Amino acid sequence: MAHRKLRNLFELYEIIRDDVILSYTGPFDKQVLAVLAKNIEEALGDNNVASKKLLRIFIELAQNIGFYSAERKSYHDGKYVGEGILIMKNSDKYYTLATGNLITKPELKVFLEKSDKISKLDKEGLRELKRNQLLLPDSRYGGANIGLIQAALLSNYPLEVSANSVDELHSFLVIGVKIDKV
Repeated sequence: MAHRKLRNLFELYEIIRDDVILSYTGPFDKQVLAVLAKNIEEALGDNNVASKKLLRIFIELAQNIGFYSAERKSYHDGKYVGEGILIMKNSDKYYTLATGNLITKPELKVFLEKSDKISKLDKEGLRELKRNQLLLPDSRYGGANIGLIQAALLSNYPLEVSANSVDELHSFLVIGVKIDKV
């Protein structure tokens, strides 16, 4: 079994090694977010517009993992924090920021419905949806996902959302967002 996992790790390495600016797997707590945000700023220092957009999207998607990941661990302060993965890649025309985390299948169903709605809206529709979401009470399903709407507003591309079943109770959710370099 260990040999198979190591082979899978090598396959992951083969996929992400080209044009990766940043990759991280682990807990998404405040200290980690601060370090990753600084790395993003330093990596894109010469592209101020893209850097600001990527930082805002990064915070939204990373907080989503920290709050909602089904994989949670207790750390030094006794608080539980979500775990997941983040990858930022560079291409000729844009940067891609992708996050992934475990999610329960009932939560995935709700998430996919919301992300499908978001992906069908233009900029004005997204702004209206965001205004309406801000009026909802803050709850796990009600007021959540403002960050996903914000990510869609900052990007000129549709959000890339996919999920793979892990077991009877969980799926692995991936959210990708592209930001133009100019």
